Amino acid sequence: MQSLVTGIIFTVIGIVGVAGGVLGWQILLNPAHNYSFIRSLGPTGIRAFYIVIGLFIFGVGIALLLGVLQFTSR
Repeated sequence: MQSLVTGIIFTVIGIVGVAGGVLGWQILLNPAHNYSFIRSLGPTGIRAFYIVIGLFIFGVGIALLLGVLQFTSR
């Protein structure tokens, strides 16, 4: 049950990250929040960064949902 909920959360966060990078959402790309990243990577680089991180988080979420990864608390 815990892996299912965690998988859904990771999948949704991954989709938001990819969509924010592709669509250029200002809430993610606001220079006031990410000034050091934007300055070092540039506007296009920071969008690519969000897309790659979003795809990774989405992949982890799918792996959790399919049971490839297990999330257990001890």
